[in-house]
Amino acid sequence: MKKNGLKWIAVAAAVLMTLALAACGGSGSGGSAEKEPADPKEKFVGEWQVAAAEYESILMAGKFGEFIGTDDGKMEIKEDGTGSITLEDEVKLKWTLNEEDENAIDVKFEKKTEMTKKNVKVEFKDDALFMRIKSDGKTGALIFTKDGKYEKAKEIDLDKAEKITDKDWLIGKWTLSGFKMSGVSMTGEAEDLKTAMGDVDVYVEIKKDGSAEMSGSKGKWYINKKGAFMHEKDSLGEHEYPMKKLGDEMVFDMSEAFNMELVALMKKDE
Repeated sequence: MKKNGLKWIAVAAAVLMTLALAACGGSGSGGSAEKEPADPKEKFVGEWQVAAAEYESILMAGKFGEFIGTDDGKMEIKEDGTGSITLEDEVKLKWTLNEEDENAIDVKFEKKTEMTKKNVKVEFKDDALFMRIKSDGKTGALIFTKDGKYEKAKEIDLDKAEKITDKDWLIGKWTLSGFKMSGVSMTGEAEDLKTAMGDVDVYVEIKKDGSAEMSGSKGKWYINKKGAFMHEKDSLGEHEYPMKKLGDEMVFDMSEAFNMELVALMKKDE
């Protein structure tokens, strides 16, 4: 189990680091739909805050400070064609409306840093700004909104997770639907997550006979007054992984075993 858990950490970290590199190109997004302005440029003008991020088709929410260099990432687009972006440092920018797409602007940074080394295209969608960049063939984006919130990016709230007391609810095969690592939640469709993580098949299977399996690693499971747990023993010792209920999904918590926040969110196969 430990070996497979380390693989989970590696793939989750890889996604986050790729996103951090993609933050050079960034992206922004907004909230509820508003009426289209008469002047296409008007939709971009204003102050925008980092609200979420996107890697391929995976949405991320939570604490991005460790990965983008600040807990208060923001971008300002001024009507006169200038502005600034603040990630690790404040960098001035110039922008023009894209000639082919009135829902996009072309941004040129005045100072080249690790986070602003490439000029980018910023797209307006869902009242949000998506500033995208490609890294190693993958596409990432930071999402900026006016209020710093992006409803489509789901944060995994562990405080709302409940004890599992019903074994019939737990028995079955559970497939990855999200991750939470170091304060950043990543959610998406199972196939999208699998593709983004290098085709790693992440699952937990809880069987009627008391046995359990996580991505090929064998163990046992049980329910007591404290809740549901999976138990596994390997050359490094014995490990217990709490399992909790979050809505209709299952939380598989490896945080204590790996001495860091690492939680997998699972959906039960039909």
